[in-house]
Amino acid sequence: PFSLLIILGIIVIMSLLTLQRMYNNPAYYREDWRATFEQIAEVVQDDDALLLPFLGQLGWWYYGENHPYVPLAVDFNEAIFANQIDNIQIEPDTVWLISSATIVNPHGFPQERNAYIANAAQNDPFATQLGRHYDLQAEYYFPGIRLAQYDLR
Repeated sequence: PFSLLIILGIIVIMSLLTLQRMYNNPAYYREDWRATFEQIAEVVQDDDALLLPFLGQLGWWYYGENHPYVPLAVDFNEAIFANQIDNIQIEPDTVWLISSATIVNPHGFPQERNAYIANAAQNDPFATQLGRHYDLQAEYYFPGIRLAQYDLR
């Protein structure tokens, strides 16, 4: 019984340290999809396009269940993404890019496949591609999420 209490105490202490980091260290904050949706409701116009890379789709589905906007899911392949942007240009003048996983720590991903995801999140290829060709109009940052407006004209 005494050894069980010691083990239980160690588990509780480790959990409390993890919770303390999660709530007090910005590097461990969870993505703030609620604040992102509030900002989208304020600034996005009906004729604007929302682009949502694959890393953000789970957060959108979970928190955006009753949200009126439908984002365009974009492919991670840069050539395909460039083609998608060309097709979008026909309609809206403004595109909003929702980038998630912006506070991913690549050192916490020891496996190669996970490090690839962390690197992709930190070096957002979608923002790079849009930034090369279009003017950045506005940016909003929330824990783990970047909302950026680009003018396609």
